[in-house]
Amino acid sequence: MRNGDSMSLVTLLKENPDFIKRLEIVAEEIDKDKVKIKAIATTYNERYKKEIQEGTKKKYMLLEQGYREGKSTEEVEKSSGFIPSVYTPILNWLYFFILEGEDLDNESKRLREDEMYRTLLQEDVQLPEAAPDMETYIYGNLTLEKFQTLKKLKRLSKSPNENEAFQAYRKCLEMCKQHNIDFDRVPT
Repeated sequence: MRNGDSMSLVTLLKENPDFIKRLEIVAEEIDKDKVKIKAIATTYNERYKKEIQEGTKKKYMLLEQGYREGKSTEEVEKSSGFIPSVYTPILNWLYFFILEGEDLDNESKRLREDEMYRTLLQEDVQLPEAAPDMETYIYGNLTLEKFQTLKKLKRLSKSPNENEAFQAYRKCLEMCKQHNIDFDRVPT
């Protein structure tokens, strides 16, 4: 390549016809690695299924408690640290893999932490066996279109036009009640 030429993809392909073949090989290797990681994560998730179910329950209870205290999801998760759950299969593998390599002092520390949350774990809560569909998880029983409408209505409820604001607020509250959603948690 000459000194003044830019390194464009077209130039690269012209000067090195094997480049696409090398890219395909790398892509295949990445796909194989993904499959391996998923298989390993599945193995660990099966091995630690009970701990993951308890972690999901613990996380759910901590989130509920945090919401009652007015905390956001991020604040609760930051204060509690990582807790294995059905929603984090690959992170669960890494967590348990690291945990298996730690000495007994750290294991006893983890058991003490679990004891602190013992009362939370004793509550009977029905949890899903696997992570729900992401759209359902985010929007609940709403469709994306209804969720967008709900956001728009809440935005309109702050309109300077009192009649428009009142009608939008009333309709938004009605939809929130219909879909069991907290009005204050609807973003604008």
